Amino acid sequence: MKKLFKLFVAAIVVLFSASSAAQIAVALHGEEQVTFYYTSSGFSDAVAAASEGDTIYIPGGIFPVNNLEINKKLHVFGVGHSPNVNSSTGRTQINGNIIITTGADFGSISGLFVNGNVSIGSTNANQTVSNITIHRCHINGTLKLTHDGDPAKMGSNITLTQNIIGALNGQMIRNSLIRQNVIGRLFYFSDNNLFVNNIIQRTSEYFSWGYSGINGSTFRNNIFVSVMYTNLETGGYNNCKFHCNVFVADVTLGSSNSSDTNPNLVNQQLESVFVGYDGAVAFLYDYNFRLNDAFAGKNFGTDGTDVGIYGTITPFKADYLPVIPYIKSHSISSDSNVNGKIEITIEVEAQQH
Repeated sequence: MKKLFKLFVAAIVVLFSASSAAQIAVALHGEEQVTFYYTSSGFSDAVAAASEGDTIYIPGGIFPVNNLEINKKLHVFGVGHSPNVNSSTGRTQINGNIIITTGADFGSISGLFVNGNVSIGSTNANQTVSNITIHRCHINGTLKLTHDGDPAKMGSNITLTQNIIGALNGQMIRNSLIRQNVIGRLFYFSDNNLFVNNIIQRTSEYFSWGYSGINGSTFRNNIFVSVMYTNLETGGYNNCKFHCNVFVADVTLGSSNSSDTNPNLVNQQLESVFVGYDGAVAFLYDYNFRLNDAFAGKNFGTDGTDVGIYGTITPFKADYLPVIPYIKSHSISSDSNVNGKIEITIEVEAQQH
């Protein structure tokens, strides 16, 4: 009940901040009280004031940060990132970089449009961060999962689910889950990472030599739109397992990689795969990543569902909605009635997953 009450309070904050340009209310939920911040620096102010385990709700609006450091366990919720469906509240846009450093273990970020980069660690000394979840965000720049790849200092168990990511630099991270994301460019992962039901637009091409550098990881039910080298070993994939993936290119795995008893689909025509996606890396919200009904990847996944982001028993959330209750519409009367009351109507939709 306490959690539901917190979500209700956050929804009301979002509503009033959307209806009044002068009041951009970020809500910091501590163990004993809720504190509101009413300026564009509200996100930064809330992070600075927060205690371990607090929750921050950010309404629709633009929140400039410089290099905002999060060095404690926090749960951050925005109202979503799609401009097409957030007409009632506006999307939660963070202008600048977010840096997650030592002390932030078991925290999470959800529902943000980050017009910048997100990094785990900024130095060798503060990059040991584990069990971080980033969910349903759009990171317009690069998401870097550790600072310098030092195996003695890096964290692990990073979970990325249902995000739009411009470029994903694992920096040789280990033991992480990358599930149902649209990834512009992918490179540098080490052992025991699991890639499930992603759309990988390029591997890598981010740097001039295009080397992907991914070792000892498992790829299951992904769609690879473009690869730098049709021999995956030449492109930097070594000792990886590929199960029921789709490649637009006519690839070969190379001697160190395997598919075991789960074959992959290769040499697929892009226009036969998606309902409405032309293969460009630059992301547009108008793209439709659902599979064509006649495509061979329908129900081709290892679990019997589709490959790509709309597979699994919990498909990608249409319209990129956040995990918190979504305000579909609201109206506020401009005048009070004879009893001095103002009529407010709010339509809220709860999320199932």
